[in-house]
Amino acid sequence: MCCICVKEILGKNLTQIKVLFCVKRNGKKSLTQIAGKCLTFNVLSAMDHFTDTFSVGFYCRPSRKSPKGGSPIQMGINLQGERFFVSLARNAVPAQFKKMMASQRPNELKDYLKSIEARLHQFQTECIQNGKPFTMDAIKLFIKSGYTSQGITFQVLVDEYLKSIRQKCKAGEMTEKRYRKYEIAVQHFLEYDEINPDMLVAEIKNQHILGFKHKMMTLNYENATIAGFLQCLKSVFLFGLRNELTKNNPFIGFKIGRKTKIVRFLTEEEVQRIKDKEMPNERLERVKDLFLFQCYTALSYCDMALLEPEDYHTNEEGVLYLRKNRKKTGVEFFIVLLPEALAIARKYNYELPLLSNVKYNAYLKEIGTLCGIEKPMHSHIGRHTAATYLLNRSVPMEMVAKVLGHSTTKQTRHYAKLLDRSVFDEFKKLM
Repeated sequence: MCCICVKEILGKNLTQIKVLFCVKRNGKKSLTQIAGKCLTFNVLSAMDHFTDTFSVGFYCRPSRKSPKGGSPIQMGINLQGERFFVSLARNAVPAQFKKMMASQRPNELKDYLKSIEARLHQFQTECIQNGKPFTMDAIKLFIKSGYTSQGITFQVLVDEYLKSIRQKCKAGEMTEKRYRKYEIAVQHFLEYDEINPDMLVAEIKNQHILGFKHKMMTLNYENATIAGFLQCLKSVFLFGLRNELTKNNPFIGFKIGRKTKIVRFLTEEEVQRIKDKEMPNERLERVKDLFLFQCYTALSYCDMALLEPEDYHTNEEGVLYLRKNRKKTGVEFFIVLLPEALAIARKYNYELPLLSNVKYNAYLKEIGTLCGIEKPMHSHIGRHTAATYLLNRSVPMEMVAKVLGHSTTKQTRHYAKLLDRSVFDEFKKLM
């Protein structure tokens, strides 16, 4: 418990005083002068700090006894009526714990617990010296950081960030797939030789980020993938800055340098080749229908797999269309079914045959080989093909964005690749 002893008034400034701390430890009062000299405080600010009730206690509860007879030693912290308990990295037999704590003689257990309590009181002093709020959240972060005020470790920062975005997942503001991307990015960063979980965030510099980027390049990751990792890591550090967990941002002055990923698509001739090709078995015939449905609707495979009969709607003119929210972003897409897509939907009574994405991609490669298509065949190339086809048929960018379920046309421009024929057609108008 602390109280203020007014030492002297400084000049004519009556709002400042020098204070000494009366520190009460183990029932004995000792007058100690912090850092060998008096500290200068604003009177009202100092009173706010010292009216806080702060205490630390240690417990070893028999109710938490393990089969081996030991129980975890818990530390209880009380700050202005708010209580917090945390288990220490030690166990003890409750009866022995009580005996050792009651002993008047020094022992290893008492020394260990006193050192922890001393660190907490020192942390309180440092917060007051530096004008920082001494709150329960600050205490919890101090404990997570290994009882050091030098700054938090990278692992602590990551844990706090992942905890915050996990709440977004529970609230439906982020998908599990997106959350997993952050976990993967952090995992790769921790596997980098220059980084370890117990490294202080303040020690992570610009050169560590650059070195990590170069390592990912040597492992033959695509530029877009590396940029995604870096963007996730940048979000972690920005979270630390916004929440005053750290003052360090190693991404200052660092350009992620995201390059536009090459969008591959099939030409109309290649799509027709697949359409006309008779498949050798029913399995490939079903996969062919699914792929063509993608080419005519611009649906991603996961959105196509989630289609249900009630997602098909008819307007007052009898035109069939799809309206649903994308799984990836939650943004609504609106697709008018072309005759080719409508024929496939009716063929399966509006319930398309489903199979795993892995098998679907494997079977698409078989179809590509049978049709003599040298481009890499995968589930997303059907969506790329449809988007490119619509844009080259002069469908407005805003309308294509609605079909694709994009929130902005900036995403849609990714698909704006002009076919050679489109260039010739436009120049013919000028001749």
